[in-house]
Amino acid sequence: MTTVDFYLFNETNLDEFYRKVCHLIEKNFNPDKKIYIHTDSKETSEKFDILLWTFHDVSFLPHAIYTRDIEFSVPILIGNELNTDLVPDILVNLTNTTPDSSTKFQHIFEVVLNDENYKKNARERYKIYKAQNCKLALYNLE
Repeated sequence: MTTVDFYLFNETNLDEFYRKVCHLIEKNFNPDKKIYIHTDSKETSEKFDILLWTFHDVSFLPHAIYTRDIEFSVPILIGNELNTDLVPDILVNLTNTTPDSSTKFQHIFEVVLNDENYKKNARERYKIYKAQNCKLALYNLE
């Protein structure tokens, strides 16, 4: 059964929101688990790539930008494509859409910016996951 955790952030600034998402990923990082950060564009993937190197000045999270020929040789991949062969332990969804074949994932983190449009889309995704009988949890983060 797929577990979907909705993380509602208090941030209204997109850059600060992304930094908080980096901290969430760091908190859940385990080198034995694979994380895929699903973005809405190549530009967002590149921005997140830089952030994972710079958001914390005393450590970094090993990661790479996803390409079709790359395998999960690092614990964290970032990309705007969801290859059907790619099955991470945790999918971090930075998009405003429900991932295709979402029930094939073990754990999904839905991260939500404090913005009415983002919240509206998150509520729609919540309904979709509920209809798919996913295990749902909601966390309000400061």
